[in-house]
Amino acid sequence: MFIAMLSAVYDGGHDYKQFEIDRLAQRVIDKYERMSCLELSFARGEIDEVNERVISVLRTDANMRKKFINRVAAPVANKLFECRLIS
Repeated sequence: MFIAMLSAVYDGGHDYKQFEIDRLAQRVIDKYERMSCLELSFARGEIDEVNERVISVLRTDANMRKKFINRVAAPVANKLFECRLIS
């Protein structure tokens, strides 16, 4: 699912890219918000094949990476802080 979205982001127009980046970012945010602190502590460092592909695409497109990180950084960092996984 993420790969299809990123392919569309990578190949589409500017507005479509932004829409897909926002959609992907919201999925990441939702995942972190749904997970309990215990689940997050066990899941840290786990990267599945899909996430690895997403990371690969984000590494090759600095603009897409910047937009994605700007969108997810605060909600994810806040959740990790609440769970005492960062201090």
